Amino acid sequence: MVLRKISQRLKSLIRKSDLAARYGGDEFAVLFPYTNIGDARIVSERIKEGIKQIDLPLEKGKRITVSGGLAAYKEGEKLEELIARADRLLYLAKGKGGDRIEVE
Repeated sequence: MVLRKISQRLKSLIRKSDLAARYGGDEFAVLFPYTNIGDARIVSERIKEGIKQIDLPLEKGKRITVSGGLAAYKEGEKLEELIARADRLLYLAKGKGGDRIEVE
């Protein structure tokens, strides 16, 4: 139920040209084609805050938070390299306590 609500909210917060997909477990990936890193950061923060507002019957003291890693495609880069950079930033965000977006 939680993942379903998150995916619904995520879909409502991105443009039709963006692509959001579950990437495994409780992780999602979002692609922002033709978007500069500054604009992608703004949307990422909006996503983070929007997901925090989801009303769910959670245990007392628990809340949904979003940790993210935001990386821009570099000319000639392989997809695996881009994903690895974003993943590294994701774990950096989690290591700093979560509820944040780390940007390269």
